[in-house]
Order: sequence, then structure tokens, then C-alpha cells
Amino acid sequence: MHKPFLSLDAQVTLLAERGLEVGERDRATSELHRLNYYRVSGYGREFQRAPSRGDDSYHPGVSLGRIVELMERDARLRRLLTEALTEIELGVRSRFAYEAGRELGSRAFYLDPAAYLEITPDVASHIAKIERELLRPKLRTVARYRVGDDLSSVPIWVAIEVVSFGALAKMLWYLRTPLPAQRTADALGVQRTGFASAVHSFAVLRNVCAHHGQLWHRPLDVMFGTLPKEKKREPRHEPSSVYSGIVVAKRFLRGMNRLADWDERVSALLDEDAEFRSGILRPEPR
Repeated sequence: MHKPFLSLDAQVTLLAERGLEVGERDRATSELHRLNYYRVSGYGREFQRAPSRGDDSYHPGVSLGRIVELMERDARLRRLLTEALTEIELGVRSRFAYEAGRELGSRAFYLDPAAYLEITPDVASHIAKIERELLRPKLRTVARYRVGDDLSSVPIWVAIEVVSFGALAKMLWYLRTPLPAQRTADALGVQRTGFASAVHSFAVLRNVCAHHGQLWHRPLDVMFGTLPKEKKREPRHEPSSVYSGIVVAKRFLRGMNRLADWDERVSALLDEDAEFRSGILRPEPR
């Protein structure tokens, strides 16, 4: 569908014609220039009458300032999640490198298709992606172990600093030998059951945060497995919600004994705004 380019002033006019209270025009123009019209309109959909049916008009009383306020809270939550996910990712990487090296040795087992279960999806693509990363010319750490394009002597404790979080999650989930993943969970102080699945979900959520994706009213494409005891002590939330990821992140941080006040900071942010909190716990995208 072709849409003509709109100047910033025309974008403000369009929002106003749709019933949004844009406020002082110069400030509205500045906000759209800073945030991008389509990012703003993504949050604004929650205040439109029927955007899925082509009615983009806004309910009375909705302001651009309110939408920007929700966007800023969303950005703060992304920063909090990024802080936690960084701790979790580094913890998983370091423990897995140690446990896999201890169990499987210094050869590049992770590049051998036979090291993975037969049910592994796209194992050839998975291995090829890791090889491309390891063959980057400026990786001096890897250069010590590779011979030309032969990567068979690059140990996991070297490769672990290069492979993506998603590729690491795939190793945890599909390696034929389960002991490294199980011992990694033990070392992190979390239960073995569902560990690999949680790491995969963390990798997906981390990518959403890294690309400044909207969290408010966003059902996740992956599901976090919360425990029955966690469901009892946490507010009611949808299994596909970002909040389910927050609950599992709390579990990992407690096991790792990291970021002791993270839970309180997340709760404080959510308690500031009931509408924002509701969209995180029970996403209902329009």
C-alpha cells in the first residue's frame, strides 16, 4: 500500500484531524521528530476507536502528551529488563562454557551436527551461522585456535563470547548430551526443568528490548513457564505477557544472587500508572 510522505507539520495535522489532543504545535512537532510518527501511532492504537477495522479516530480526551508518557514508562521498563537480561545472559554464558568444556572437552563440539538431537530444527543453518561469526577476520581470540577456515579447535569457552544468545539457547535445548545444560541450571541456582526454554524466551525478549520494541499491550511470541508458587504470589497476568518474563527473570536473579532490588524497582515503576500496569500484565492489542 502506497502512502505519501508527510512533513512533521502534516503529521501533527493528521493526528489532530483524528481527534488527538496534540497540545502546543511546536512541541508536538518536536516529539514526533524525536520519537517517529509510526512509533507514536503504535502506542496510540490503544486509544483509537477501531484501528483493526480502519477507524483510526481517537476517543475523546486522549492527548499526545499521555501517549508520550506511556512510551517513556515503556522505555524505562525496557531499561530495567535489559539490566536483568544482561546479568542472566552473562551468567548463562559463563556457566555453560565451563560445564560444556568440562564435559565435552576443548574440541568444537558445537559445530558437529552429530552433537545435536535429530529433532533439532535447522541444525545446518545454526552451525553455519556460528561458523560465519567465528570466521570474522578481526576476532583475535578465535585466530589463536583456527587454522584457515578450520574451526575444529576453537573451544567453547572461546566461542561463547561470539555466538548469539539465541544460538546458545539452541545448544542448551538440543545438545544430545544434556549434562552441561543441567549443570548450568544447577550453577545458576534455578531448576533444571524448563531451563533451556526459559533461556530461549529470554533471548527473544532481549532482542525486543535491544530494538526498542513496544512492551505495553504486547503479547510475546514465546511463553515463559511460571511456577505454581510464583502465580500465587504475583498479580494475575496472561501467560503471553511481558510480566511472565519479569516473573521468571526474578527467579533467575534470586538464584544468581544478583540485583537484589530489581524486583522492587520494577514494582515501583508499574505501580506509578494503573493503565500502564494493566497493559503489561494483560496485553490486549487493538
